[in-house]
Amino acid sequence: MADNSNIKCSFHNQDYKLYCKDCKDCICMECLDEDLHHMHSFCKLKDARIDILKELQTFIADNGETKSETADYFSEALKRKMEEFKDAELLIKNQVIDGAEEMIQHIKASKDELLSSLEQQFYKRYKHNKSVQDSLKTIYSCVNNVDPDTIKDDQVVNLHVEMRRCVSTCKHILSKDEKPTFIQNPNCTLGYLTTISDDITNAETISKSDDEIDKNKKLHNSSVTVVVQTDYNNSVLAKEREANQEESSSDELQDDYPITISFDNNEGEIDKIIPISDQDAWVIISRKLRKIKNRMLESTQYTSADDFVVLKDGSVVLLCTNDKFIKKLLLDGRVVPFAFMDSYYPYGLCLTENSVFINLCYYNSKDFRIMFSKMNSFGFDGIISTTWDLETLNLSGLPESVLHIDGEETVFCILSKYYSGNEGLSIIYLVKRNKKDTDSTGSVDVKYFQGSFGMSPSIKFKCNGICSDKNNTIVVSDTIYRCVYALDENMKFKKFVVSSSDYNLESPGAIAIYNENLWVADGKKILIFKYDA
Repeated sequence: MADNSNIKCSFHNQDYKLYCKDCKDCICMECLDEDLHHMHSFCKLKDARIDILKELQTFIADNGETKSETADYFSEALKRKMEEFKDAELLIKNQVIDGAEEMIQHIKASKDELLSSLEQQFYKRYKHNKSVQDSLKTIYSCVNNVDPDTIKDDQVVNLHVEMRRCVSTCKHILSKDEKPTFIQNPNCTLGYLTTISDDITNAETISKSDDEIDKNKKLHNSSVTVVVQTDYNNSVLAKEREANQEESSSDELQDDYPITISFDNNEGEIDKIIPISDQDAWVIISRKLRKIKNRMLESTQYTSADDFVVLKDGSVVLLCTNDKFIKKLLLDGRVVPFAFMDSYYPYGLCLTENSVFINLCYYNSKDFRIMFSKMNSFGFDGIISTTWDLETLNLSGLPESVLHIDGEETVFCILSKYYSGNEGLSIIYLVKRNKKDTDSTGSVDVKYFQGSFGMSPSIKFKCNGICSDKNNTIVVSDTIYRCVYALDENMKFKKFVVSSSDYNLESPGAIAIYNENLWVADGKKILIFKYDA
């Protein structure tokens, strides 16, 4: 073989030393430490000369119907892919043109709506001022025609009250110089009308806040938003306007999604989310337990935590990996011991109907790997009830997130992290056991998931969040490919929930489902999507 000193392993940047006969690939010494080549046959590179030459000749040769990885095969496949790109380009161009035409029609309709609203506002102002002017003329005429000798006392009082009321209304109108204004929308060619005007009858100010205006902008979600505020305290017109607004926007409420909860840039990234209502949630940020209330992050940092679960009574069970005590945050804010872990390394909490499960790990010095050891079940009082031995299942890595999926069988979905060289990767285990089987592992079924994209998905699979919906469908986030998708019962890719083409996620991490909403931690923010189980 020629000198290969300048050729490095693409994964570990080390010199190639061996040839794996099973994988038909050159490997370095660090590749041997990984599970990918476990129990494979190896030889020195110089002894693999004939095998490598045969593989090269096979790649160049045309093998007829069996040509699955030849130069001709890939050339034809790339040609077809380029044709697919051209078709996709043409399709998108047509979509852009159609979308532009639709927006133009929408802008024209919005222009007509703006002009109509403007005309109505000035017409109401003119009509009201005209009625006050007519009332003033009537009072003026009545006062000039008063006969002091024949007018009755009640007529004098009524005339005086009407005069005072008319004068007050005139002063109020003349003291204000408010007219409808037009505010340009920076995202389009048109904008919206707004005026902050006074109620003529009782002089109470009727105005919309900036938040309401922003909300209306989002509801229209395109080129034009119209906000018209009346000068009059006409309850009938107000009710009609609210009804029309609800009717016109009911089909557009979806445009509010995704809802964004943004944090200060000084805050760390979110490691876990557990929503407790549509607007509130517990989160871990930079290993600190925090709370989101009314979709705002509170400043209070309760305690250090690597994982947690929320009990039915609202208390929180906390796990800190460098602390042998599992702790509990009570409703009054006190942190008390929950359970002692002795000499094990606790990783990953999981909540079931009646128990809190804690995964325990140990370091296997023989294989130089961190292995799953036990899964202890504790009652809500912290008293251990059962122990499930996991050592014989040969599950490796650190269990960062754990889900319990209840059904005819006891099922746990475990997100585990491991290292390949210096790169942290993910593997998701689905562990099933019969409910009648308490301690043994004889009837245990283990499936796993290591990504779906590319020719070798496991070497680029990084997942920082798993959850399940009411149908026990497992949903995972994929940090590398910036998407969220669902898995089927065989731990295979099922469908996209949030694809990178639909929404440009930055770095999806922790996820959770509450009611019909999917919470996704994405960098320095949380996005809430509408989710249909």
